[in-house]
Amino acid sequence: MKKFLSVIVVFFCFWQLSSAQQDSGKMVVDSVISEDNIRLLIENIVIEGNKTTEPEIILREMETKPNEYTSVSILRRDMERLYNLGLFTKIDFIPVPSSDKGYSLIVSVEEGLYILPIPMGGLKDGDFNKLWLGMNVKWRNFRGRNETLGLAFGVFYDPFVNISYSIPWIGKKQHYFSSFSAGYSVNNNKSVVSVSNLPVNADSVKTYKTFNWNLQASIGKFIFKEFSNSISVGFNGVSTSDYVTGKTLSPDGEDKFVSFGYNFDYDTRDSYEYSLAGASISGNYVKYGFGSVVNYNSAGLTIRKFIPIKLSDKYKISFASRIAGNIFWGGNIADYHHQQLDYARPIRGWNEYVFEGENFLLYSNEIRIPIIEPFYIPGKDMPMAKQIPVFKDLSYKFGMFLALFFDAGGVWNKKDNIFYTRFYNGYGAGLNFILPFGFVGRADWAFRHQENYFKGQLILSLNASF
Repeated sequence: MKKFLSVIVVFFCFWQLSSAQQDSGKMVVDSVISEDNIRLLIENIVIEGNKTTEPEIILREMETKPNEYTSVSILRRDMERLYNLGLFTKIDFIPVPSSDKGYSLIVSVEEGLYILPIPMGGLKDGDFNKLWLGMNVKWRNFRGRNETLGLAFGVFYDPFVNISYSIPWIGKKQHYFSSFSAGYSVNNNKSVVSVSNLPVNADSVKTYKTFNWNLQASIGKFIFKEFSNSISVGFNGVSTSDYVTGKTLSPDGEDKFVSFGYNFDYDTRDSYEYSLAGASISGNYVKYGFGSVVNYNSAGLTIRKFIPIKLSDKYKISFASRIAGNIFWGGNIADYHHQQLDYARPIRGWNEYVFEGENFLLYSNEIRIPIIEPFYIPGKDMPMAKQIPVFKDLSYKFGMFLALFFDAGGVWNKKDNIFYTRFYNGYGAGLNFILPFGFVGRADWAFRHQENYFKGQLILSLNASF
């Protein structure tokens, strides 16, 4: 525990010392603008390439405004915000002299595919007998206003269906947002409460089915561009295949309850897909139920920090840290709300094990070293893409990073003392592949120290750890 706490102290030291090293790194304009301290008068902004997206959606994200002065650092951040919308595969800012004093800023965007069915599937717990297949269909940029309609479903093991609708910006000067979702799922849950804080092989844990339905609506407001908060209300139902005390709290084996939540989010990351600079802090509070059966609370906090470290004028690496935790308090906590460190939230090196408790704390860090800096390939230059009209006009982003990582985490129950909690750790190295359409492929080789031996495992995934 002491070693784990010392790592946390180091994390916060990096947090405090990083302000002098913040730099998003990528020039967004040509040699006309070479220094951040040069201020330019932007007399007007011209949007090009937006066949679907309304110009207002682009302009409202930008701090740069017509007939105002701007700088390279502001333009760079404007470009990051536009990329983080997830609507464009490529963006260019081109300043063109329009008078003796000012410039016209041409914002050239290349729109992506807004209706893209993405096949999903996998092996739960790495078991071929637990195959699941599905589809995630999203209609992004619905009505040309960055709204999103979603339908996701899965069949075979752990079937599910979920529909969603989100509006990221309501109003003009007042930036509100809202979302709605509804879903149903059948889950094979693992419960290892009786083992209490010991790692258990996932294949040896008995499972039981839960049948879950939920409706949730939320509304929120951006206080400023980097900080938002929201409230949500949900209606939930959970039942089990075989009634066992503790799996549900109601004596009839079915829990029905209302949930109320509050969330906040502060985010200055340069890229949501694969961050190399910036920070984010997100937290939530949820009240589950208000009656005598289901009546308890939870709070969670996740802090991410990405510190670019310059090794030369043209080469930098990034130190990435994340600490995440969640705690429950109040009445009896149902098993289906227990926190697990497993495949979905791994301690790398322990991926075939599952840890369960009412509360969890997980710390991760990485050193991200660029091997191939991200670059674009036009679809017309790719043999497969150029044969399909809808793909040949797009640009495709690729890149590769070497990642050195360390994870540590533990779980405990509300009746336990956190200072007696055992934290397990894993470490290793891997390759991160920047892929088109916002995907990040990972191939990690992770180690753990167990029973006086170092044991390794290969971990393949299609998402970034952070």
